[in-house]
Amino acid sequence: EVGSGEYRERIRITKSVQLKGIDNPVLMNNGGVSIVIAARGAQVEGFTIKDECTDSDVNSAGIYIAKGADGAVVRNNRILNAMHAIWSVSARGTTVERNVIEGRKNLDRNYRGNGIYLTDSQEATVVGNTMDLCRDGIYVEVTHDGKFVGNEIRNSRYGIHTMWADRSVFTGNKVTGNLVGMAIM
Repeated sequence: EVGSGEYRERIRITKSVQLKGIDNPVLMNNGGVSIVIAARGAQVEGFTIKDECTDSDVNSAGIYIAKGADGAVVRNNRILNAMHAIWSVSARGTTVERNVIEGRKNLDRNYRGNGIYLTDSQEATVVGNTMDLCRDGIYVEVTHDGKFVGNEIRNSRYGIHTMWADRSVFTGNKVTGNLVGMAIM
């Protein structure tokens, strides 16, 4: 558990632990990745992650779920001004739920990062998240058998954007004020 306060830290989780914020601790960074989940079943819950960077750093993220971190859980976090808020690459069975994401206001929507960004992340569950001011609220590529339920995406380029997302379920999502609601490819 991590108590309230403001921390300038970068965290790498390499064991199956639950990193839980109590009374909403704030992780502050200036670019890069704030939290890397590199262990199966690890959980991150209850943090505010704020990136002070104003550049368009395409490799930065609030929370990055690394290859092999199967079953990782990211829930009940606030991620502010991150290039990509939650980015998963080649992790199976991840759960991303009830997070609040606000992208980089200072950038044109085409140069912002994605709210939830899944690449080759099979069987993901993305439920009840709120995203505002992203490039794509939820961007999914080569990610199959996922469930995307009850998410809300506002003021972004695409609310939901998929590229090769076979056998996935999208239901009860609300997309408003975006350039395009859903782009399914």
